[in-house]
Amino acid sequence: MESASVELIMPIVTLTSDIGLQDYLTGAIKGLLLQHCPNAQVVDISHHISPFNLPQATYICRSAFRYYPADTVHLVLNNLFDRKTDFILLARHQGNTSAAQTTASLP
Repeated sequence: MESASVELIMPIVTLTSDIGLQDYLTGAIKGLLLQHCPNAQVVDISHHISPFNLPQATYICRSAFRYYPADTVHLVLNNLFDRKTDFILLARHQGNTSAAQTTASLP
């Protein structure tokens, strides 16, 4: 009996934030992502964006996103704790999906 060849899909998820790396938050976010999508390849773009600096976040994301393959999911977590987020904005552009809270900007 021949075994069927199954292509394992490993989605790429990038993280960009102003959270920093000084505590558990970045690790907790990655853990939550992997609980819901265990095959994901989680890639950090930057966690050192200056708080409330949307132009910097936009520049970093715009500069990095173009190097990722189609169907990459980009999560932008900027000003996450500034105010309660009621909505998440999803945008599909050039084959990739970006997600950010409505208080942030997408490139």
